[in-house]
Amino acid sequence: MEAVENTGEPVPSPTAATVFHFYSRLPPELKLKVWTAFYEDPLPGAHRFRLSILSSNYTRLAVRPDDDQKRDASAWRERRAIARVDKYAFDALLKLKRSATILYKDIAHNHPIRVWENGMTAMVNGKTDLLTFRCYYGYTKASVAWLSVRAHSELFANITQIAVDENNLGGGNGKNRPFECLCLARHAATRKFCLRTLCEFIRFFKDLKVFYRAFSLDDLGLANSLDLSTIPPQKLPRLYTAKGGAKQVRLDVFRRLQEIAQEKGLKQFHDRRGTYCEVQYKDALHFFGPKIGKQTEEISKTWTAVRANRDWANIEFKALVWANLQGVTVSGEEQPLRTAKPWY
Repeated sequence: MEAVENTGEPVPSPTAATVFHFYSRLPPELKLKVWTAFYEDPLPGAHRFRLSILSSNYTRLAVRPDDDQKRDASAWRERRAIARVDKYAFDALLKLKRSATILYKDIAHNHPIRVWENGMTAMVNGKTDLLTFRCYYGYTKASVAWLSVRAHSELFANITQIAVDENNLGGGNGKNRPFECLCLARHAATRKFCLRTLCEFIRFFKDLKVFYRAFSLDDLGLANSLDLSTIPPQKLPRLYTAKGGAKQVRLDVFRRLQEIAQEKGLKQFHDRRGTYCEVQYKDALHFFGPKIGKQTEEISKTWTAVRANRDWANIEFKALVWANLQGVTVSGEEQPLRTAKPWY
């Protein structure tokens, strides 16, 4: 939300609802109510953090911001930046702190230390926000096996929705393999990614309700049988990119997925760079072929099989498609939806 003063009448546009032109004319008590409402019921945000193994305790993970404050796209940073509008916005952020989920980066010495950078605490809404992680561990099988489920169930308490990006599963040739296969079967000894190890990671989140497998729009191939007439959005304003061509087609597909998500009540999560949009099996199959549905179903089946004889939670497994919207404009608008400029 942008609070600006304008003595003229606002010009109707697809983004007009996000601009409050007469904010400066409000009395202080209403300004505080505006910001309190904003922080109590914000758009579902997407946050990314880095996970690495503590050098002082190999059984525990350290949680840190994904990048420095100028480049991290996490929604918690955007909310902090918005709090700089005026004292009323900042006071409302302080009220949020009382109910927010605060991630910790060190609980080894029984005195939790908040994830912070230059005095900024990473506060998220554990009930509505999405958390994703960039994993910097898994150099060896031992480093994965040593991690303590009990310690991390408290570390990640109150988080109900997480996602793992497809390109962060560690199945390639990279050094980090956070989900290295720990199975005893000989045929699995050299596998760099194991669904059962991923299930062990999911157990760290004792309050988890939904696990998403996230796919980047740019990495997905469109289904060969896709009818081009079903691609353009039917109700929402069209998204445009200066690159055109295949990129434009993919944006049309994503905008159509957003329409479907609105119609079916599916989730969307936003950060500074783009948007995660939930997609169901039928629609994923229609636009992208069987890949998304098949890989999401694999995790669900593995979790069901592993938890059969254990006291594990009943978790939903779903899929997300992420689109980079930096520089992308809405039909009729010149201002990009997302920009690459620093926070401060």
